[in-house]
Amino acid sequence: MRILFNHAFFFSLLSLLLSACTERINAEPEIYLIPKGYEGSFYVVFNVLSGKNPMYEGKFRVYRIPENGILLTQSPFNAGRLKSTEIKFFFIDKNKKRIPIKHRIFGAVEDTLANRNDKEIYIFSGATGTQELGRGKLSERCTISTIKFAVGTKQQILDGIKDIDLFKVFAKPPFPCQ
Repeated sequence: MRILFNHAFFFSLLSLLLSACTERINAEPEIYLIPKGYEGSFYVVFNVLSGKNPMYEGKFRVYRIPENGILLTQSPFNAGRLKSTEIKFFFIDKNKKRIPIKHRIFGAVEDTLANRNDKEIYIFSGATGTQELGRGKLSERCTISTIKFAVGTKQQILDGIKDIDLFKVFAKPPFPCQ
């Protein structure tokens, strides 16, 4: 009887430990509001002291992308997993009317005649990363956390329309993380 109890205890403990290792952290759901007519890449830069205050609608984080395509926010990076229904993209017009962007592409776009002739508007990718800004002394450099998307037709993405280069944008101090 004692051996049976030890085996049951061992397997229960092992199961508990394994489930703890595989637990997935869910990120907060997100809404992206993009100026109507905007084309090209856009960024959210996190943990910027002088950035915009965090915005929420219910449980959704809201990122209002400015005309220049770079949102600096005080929000921390939104780490974790999101279901496709927990991330929404809208164009927003001057009257604050939201127009859903329904199509998403998560990979590369093949350069074909069909893709170049496709007139649908898409959201492309969602690349996260960190970038070190500045050169020279360590005190003159800093690291930013970002997420980058692009919006437009497949042809615009293939042609690199308005592809923002943060290294050029933040080439000189003051940097957003200082």
